Amino acid sequence: MNSSSITCVALGLLPVVCACQYESKSCTAIGCWDRFQIAISEEGISYPHLAADLVIDGRAASCLAPMLTASTTCDSGVMVGLRELETCTTEILNPCSGTGIYVEDLVVTGTPKSVIVSLRNGTTIIAQRTFEPHYKDNEPNGPGCPPVCKLAMASWSVP
Repeated sequence: MNSSSITCVALGLLPVVCACQYESKSCTAIGCWDRFQIAISEEGISYPHLAADLVIDGRAASCLAPMLTASTTCDSGVMVGLRELETCTTEILNPCSGTGIYVEDLVVTGTPKSVIVSLRNGTTIIAQRTFEPHYKDNEPNGPGCPPVCKLAMASWSVP
């Protein structure tokens, strides 16, 4: 997708006269959505398998422990999944490889002001934390290219 804009510079003459320069840029068409993402790792365990109870701006939501196969929508606007960490080199062929260590990603769509997360191993709560996300603009197609989404991320290492 291409977009164009005209940049005008005032030359300091009265009446105002503009010298215009045509700028062209190329934008990709990657989509995005507002979200808060929490990457959870469990110390000493390569495959976290924790269920989560959340309170998102006062609304309760629950997620079962994720499976290796796919991300799951566990409640309205909440998803959970596992992602393998990678190590990357400067090699041209196969520059990245899996480490065998996974993080559990909790993704809350929208821009909540407060998210309280309780992590469970079975029925036992092993950790609880309150997050107050600070969002930044995310422009996946480059500066000045739509869409612009709000994104906040946090990491949580659970003992």
